[in-house]
Amino acid sequence: MKQYYKRFVQYCKMCGGNTWEAMRKLLAFEMDMCTIMLRVNMLKSTNDSLPGELYPQFGELYPFIHDVFAGLSDYDSVMNALNDYPEYRDCMEQAVTQEKGLLEVFKAKKVAYLEECINTQYNLGFIYAYLQLREMEAENVFLMVQGCVMAQSDAARFQLRK
Repeated sequence: MKQYYKRFVQYCKMCGGNTWEAMRKLLAFEMDMCTIMLRVNMLKSTNDSLPGELYPQFGELYPFIHDVFAGLSDYDSVMNALNDYPEYRDCMEQAVTQEKGLLEVFKAKKVAYLEECINTQYNLGFIYAYLQLREMEAENVFLMVQGCVMAQSDAARFQLRK
């Protein structure tokens, strides 16, 4: 994934103009989201050298926070490390206060960035944002279908017990 983003950033820079302006903020957010999610998911890990190799090399957090993230061992210390980045700190606080998953909060924030990209028409950012939103929609439909199937199987098990 890191190489994909690296090449995609290079491509968007090469396109320049409106495409780069629209995509720069979106890609920076996506890569910062990946960095934070990697660190949070690796908090209990004993191998602290691995996440540094996986972090994307673009975004607002790059390269400053990567060194800071190396020594963090709990969720609160990650939040404190993000004090200079209120957008990401707010996302982490929302995940705690609203009892949502961090990924869910980040996805909601990403939708706002995608909508902003769609508003800047006639560039690659518009197409990318549209495809990303369609992918999210397909994921949501898939999750609803899975929920229905699970509910039906639970109902069938309940009937068998009677």
